[in-house]
Amino acid sequence: MIKDSSQISFSNLRLDEILAEAKLGLLQKNGNYKIGINYISNDEEESSYDGYGNPYLLQVAFSNLMENACKYSQDKSCRVEIEAKSQSIKIRFIDHGIGISEEDLSKIFELFYRGFNKSFE
Repeated sequence: MIKDSSQISFSNLRLDEILAEAKLGLLQKNGNYKIGINYISNDEEESSYDGYGNPYLLQVAFSNLMENACKYSQDKSCRVEIEAKSQSIKIRFIDHGIGISEEDLSKIFELFYRGFNKSFE
């Protein structure tokens, strides 16, 4: 865990590349997962997926989201959509899992909180 945020370096990056690397790393760990990435761009420019952040932390976050989607979906799948607009990028992680209960939803930002509706493990 990073205790001092001043030690985190940020740089220009390609979010689509980090997302693809996270997918490949996860599939190497678990070949049973099915992960599809749909790239949606409203711009003709290749730079439409450019962003600014910490590549390592973003890859870890993307990998965790995809892994949780696969782990808690009966079909072990996750669909990811990355959409670039003129001034923003949206990334959606879509699964057919059991979801999060209303009670647990209010606690998702509590450190180490784990919901009660876990299954498919």
